[in-house]
Amino acid sequence: FGVKKLLFHAMNNDPSLMRERLGYWLFRQMGVAAPRVVHARVTINGERVGLYANVEYIDGRFTRSRFEDGKGNLYKEVWPTTNPLSYPLTEDRLLAALRTNEDEDPSVQRVLDFSAAMEGATDERRETLEAWMSVPYLASFIAADRGIGADDGAFHYYCSQVGCGNHNFYIYEEEKDERLWIIPWD
Repeated sequence: FGVKKLLFHAMNNDPSLMRERLGYWLFRQMGVAAPRVVHARVTINGERVGLYANVEYIDGRFTRSRFEDGKGNLYKEVWPTTNPLSYPLTEDRLLAALRTNEDEDPSVQRVLDFSAAMEGATDERRETLEAWMSVPYLASFIAADRGIGADDGAFHYYCSQVGCGNHNFYIYEEEKDERLWIIPWD
């Protein structure tokens, strides 16, 4: 089915065993690039170990199958802007977050440029967002995210004494159109 890796989630905190599958389905129905999920009965050496969610791995194969120009940079869990409560966005953080193109001496300058523009004058943020992201896609992502009550993704921040941050999402940087896309995860 065009995948290279199998990724099984145990669904320990989901008594229905359906939350992840239905959540990703809703994202896809809303036009958001989200992984496919199926249930899998896992057997090891003839012994049944349980029912798992087999979740499509987010990698270069995923981006090439979802985006017209699927060969851009894919970042895991690095938000493209900073605020006084989070860690500053740096070239090193972006390079460490790369999940594609790591061996090709990639440039992360576009994301840094987007970040700088978003942190600039507040009256220009709308135009900056519209220039760098698909607002209808972002609205669909937010609607699905809030609709399923996601409490562990791109729009859920955890704070501690050292700062705040979010996780369980990817950012794809499309080269051709210079667009950034949020991809839900976990």
